[in-house]
Amino acid sequence: MSRADDSERERHGRQGRYDISVTEEAPRLLAAARQRTTFKRISQEIGRLLEPVWVFIRQNPGVRTDGHNIALYWDASGAGSIEVGVQVVRAFTPTDAVVGSAVPGGLVATTAHFGPYSELGPAHDAVCAWCRSRGWELAGPFWEVYGDWSDDPTQLRTDVFYLLK
Repeated sequence: MSRADDSERERHGRQGRYDISVTEEAPRLLAAARQRTTFKRISQEIGRLLEPVWVFIRQNPGVRTDGHNIALYWDASGAGSIEVGVQVVRAFTPTDAVVGSAVPGGLVATTAHFGPYSELGPAHDAVCAWCRSRGWELAGPFWEVYGDWSDDPTQLRTDVFYLLK
């Protein structure tokens, strides 16, 4: 199906326990770790990779107002290429540890996951299955936007986004 057929396709629905919707998202600027990681290592490395980003943000007032941590998955093949960063409100001069990047804008399929980060897999599976069953084609990059921290893992919110063709 082409974008011309989008109006005929479902833009909201449910897949398992997840509510899925298709929306238009604006690009989001990121202050990102210069080093990327892989699927296999993301859970062990995300905290370490975000450390220099948060140091940079604290040293540069006004770069961030209320943005969240983001993991941006550039591709799903092989080990994958993953960039981690924090939403910012303006471009900046990169450093040895932090570069400017952006989450792409466009039509996305999205859902919210509530619970531990280690249980995010079913949210990704739900979005992909819902898209396939309704003829939405994935474009490549996908990302997670982590909500505010809570010591109670059941209160953690992570929004999952897949760019659509």
